[in-house]
Amino acid sequence: MSKNKIKYGDLPLLPHDIPKIFTDCLVTNKSGELGFSHKFMVWKGGRGSTKSQSAATILLAIMNSMQSPCKILCLRELNKTTKDSLHEMFVRLISGAKMDSFYTVTNEKIVNRINKVEIVFAGAREKGEGSQNKESILNAIKSTTNIRYIWFEESQYISQRALDIIIPSARSTNISLTKDYVLMLKKMGYDLDEGTDIAKDVGFLFTLNPILPEDDVVKYVKFYGDKAKILHVNILDVEERFQNKDLLNTMEAERLANHPHFGHKWLGEPLSDMDLGMFKHEYFKRSIYPDKCDSYFIGLDVAVSNNKKSDKTGIVVIGKKIRKDYNKLDGYDNRFDYFVLEDCTGRYHPNEWGQKIDELYHKYDNPTVVVETNQGGDLLSQNIRNFNKYINIREVKAVKNKVTRAEPVSSLYALGRVFHVCDTREIEQQLLRFSTSGYQAPDSPDNADALVWAITEAMKGSSIEIFTTDNN
Repeated sequence: MSKNKIKYGDLPLLPHDIPKIFTDCLVTNKSGELGFSHKFMVWKGGRGSTKSQSAATILLAIMNSMQSPCKILCLRELNKTTKDSLHEMFVRLISGAKMDSFYTVTNEKIVNRINKVEIVFAGAREKGEGSQNKESILNAIKSTTNIRYIWFEESQYISQRALDIIIPSARSTNISLTKDYVLMLKKMGYDLDEGTDIAKDVGFLFTLNPILPEDDVVKYVKFYGDKAKILHVNILDVEERFQNKDLLNTMEAERLANHPHFGHKWLGEPLSDMDLGMFKHEYFKRSIYPDKCDSYFIGLDVAVSNNKKSDKTGIVVIGKKIRKDYNKLDGYDNRFDYFVLEDCTGRYHPNEWGQKIDELYHKYDNPTVVVETNQGGDLLSQNIRNFNKYINIREVKAVKNKVTRAEPVSSLYALGRVFHVCDTREIEQQLLRFSTSGYQAPDSPDNADALVWAITEAMKGSSIEIFTTDNN
């Protein structure tokens, strides 16, 4: 693809004018097809910068310029919010430009009737993570062929697991290898079919307002060096005609009022340590699998429903073990270490999570299952009993909010007494978003909730203050 810059406002079938800072990210190839100047594009910044509107507009223009069928995926961490917002945004752009006759619009995708290019909407969260007989949305994306571009909207909430799976697996041709991976295999001496087409690589666009000092997306993209371009754009960085006057008035009012999240909301600055002070990266310590623990606890936070739009059922196993170097003079708080042994969180049918608890009971030595009964009541314990009547069950009720319940667990982490043994990236991402002003993400921290319940029960008897969370 040549580096011929697109002239401002010269995009084919462009439904709306957009700021120059975004059109400057585009190039054309010899066939006149539009594309991004870099494989990885990151547009980050505060509210009102038109990041999402510009992304949708440009992807429509790219779609219209294509000369052969392909797919453009639009993703968010949650499938339901993608369809509620991104799909509607594209439809508004098309209708506003009176371009409806060019497209076939369904709930799942938008198809250009001329070149058969598709814009497909999906979520990046797994539909059944932790459940072996449920195909995940991520695996469905892995099986999709002929992808040219993937847009991650609000990618501050995209999980590291989604990045690890989707990016290396996105297919630009009929093979499941990206161009870079194929080239790497060639250098290693592996032969590839002569007819393999690796010319059309997959491009990625991320739009976000960062929460952490360096979000997973930014760290991931920086790894690719000059193949990545990162823009920081705020409302005052775009031309005046694109600045929404009502938003400008609101921004100025919040600046004068010293709104605590002004920098994050309007300038795209990460939330401060004070906002995200409950858990820090340095709190998370790795450990090899410990010898036999003294006791085991399974945190169970059951989702109300079981469908692709519902929350997940949190299932986390904790081991509690007395420290070998424990000195009574250190105080009772330092007597035990806690190990996060397994995270089985996923979307389950009641029979599936009941069976999973039974499996974990036989895997570990007489664990205590800590089940939150705010929704489901006695039926949750009964479901466990249907699979194993010998399991020790501790029923708890959430009478404090999530942040308050997590405070004593945060203290344990700060003391260096919690160790992560299994893959805990999802848990860590969620814990980092616990702030003094609430949980800073749109979806429920199911993994972290289960962990908090299990560790809270395991802590009983410690001198660290534990808020009353049950009805006994």
